[in-house]
Amino acid sequence: MASKPKAKKVTYYTSPGHARYPKTDRPYKFDQTSQRSIPDVSGEFSLDLILEGDAADREIKRIDAAITAAGIKRPQKKPYSPEIDRDSDEETGRTVFKFKQYGTDYNKRPRTMLHVDAKNKPLPKSFRLTGGSEIAVKYAISPYTGLGGGAKLLLEAVQVITLREYEETANFDEVEDGFDASTYHDGYNDDDTGGFANHHTDDEESYSDTEYADPDEDGFDDNIPF
Repeated sequence: MASKPKAKKVTYYTSPGHARYPKTDRPYKFDQTSQRSIPDVSGEFSLDLILEGDAADREIKRIDAAITAAGIKRPQKKPYSPEIDRDSDEETGRTVFKFKQYGTDYNKRPRTMLHVDAKNKPLPKSFRLTGGSEIAVKYAISPYTGLGGGAKLLLEAVQVITLREYEETANFDEVEDGFDASTYHDGYNDDDTGGFANHHTDDEESYSDTEYADPDEDGFDDNIPF
């Protein structure tokens, strides 16, 4: 009996949208002990992309068509959902699309995520995408039939159109009449020999938040969702 030919992987490109919770510099895995995501090669790359209007509708149609073509009539989980405003708990009219990719391929070789700039030039491997940045995404759709069925959006590459500057904050409440960093002096000046004159420079890093994928090629079990 002849084997069924493998489906050719088809990739798509989204319109520009805004990144949310990007973890694309390396794979991450949730650590139960520390209750936070930590770098782990056995984890995943991931990001949410927020789109609206025609841009969102186009991706929804692509995803729904792929699910239907896979024979899944009542998918239990789709990789997109309405964006909910945190303060009002109301829908914003925008849609959140969830993209993921395993940290290793089918042969357990570590993956790296490709990032390019607005002119399509590759960014350094050390590049770290920040939430709120304007991006476009290259991805593939991988439907699965297990657990009621659905689809995964497999992240292939990220184009950074506008990078939002990283802002580190501890999220404490402001205290009136408290210590003001603008009045602080470290006891050194630029003329002191050995006085760390260049310990804060402008050059320092400013950051530290249809056909389907072939499981034999990319290492995914289509019966198991992310």
